[in-house]
Amino acid sequence: MSAVKANEQVACVEPIDDGSFSFGADSEDCQTHTFFTDNMYEAYLADPLAKDAVIARLVSMSVASLTDQDKIGLMPDDFRERIVVLLRPAGYGESIPGVPAIPVVKKPFAGDMVVLLALDSPDSLAAVTKEMLGDVDMQESELYALAFENTRERVDELQIQTDKDIEFVSAVSGLATGHLSLPESCDADTAPYYAVVLDRDTYARTPASATKGVAALASYLVKARKQNAGFSQTLLSCDSGIWSAADVYALAQ
Repeated sequence: MSAVKANEQVACVEPIDDGSFSFGADSEDCQTHTFFTDNMYEAYLADPLAKDAVIARLVSMSVASLTDQDKIGLMPDDFRERIVVLLRPAGYGESIPGVPAIPVVKKPFAGDMVVLLALDSPDSLAAVTKEMLGDVDMQESELYALAFENTRERVDELQIQTDKDIEFVSAVSGLATGHLSLPESCDADTAPYYAVVLDRDTYARTPASATKGVAALASYLVKARKQNAGFSQTLLSCDSGIWSAADVYALAQ
């Protein structure tokens, strides 16, 4: 745990994983806000000389959140335009030993993945917490429908790299996994395929008919399970409009 000064108050900061952290104005409550830093890291990679500016933006956003005490833990006024979806591991927010679980809003997807609600901004993606829902006059199902709609509009162009039968998909917007979770990414008209979420904004996919591609993804996950590693250990199967977890051991043969 670390602390920073914000308006003469001690702000508690705790890591969630390599790409996100939570913080709060009270040193006894670090779960007021959750920030994803993927977009900022991408900005740094694109221009390493702008590192100080990128860090300054993150600090500015954090301090701005903390100094507006009336809005701590509340849904922002413009949430209807910003709320989006992301795919994350089911244990997201619960994986740091000794750190209280962060009550993020999520629902099951398939295997070890869940669909997470988040707020999009030019510099970061911030998880929506259950506390924030108390200030919103909408059902959770309505929020997800709105988040799917916004994700379609905000994902922008997908970046696709192909290696033999496997496509690796990402997006500058940071919403590639959110795009994968959209209903139309696996509907009744979609040809069967398999996918693996590799990190916070990259997934791999291959047609179910591409035997070598399927075996390669399954073999990767078999190894990940043996080492208890990887962002996800599930081979997602899209078939007849339904997502499910495939048997990686059978498909790796």
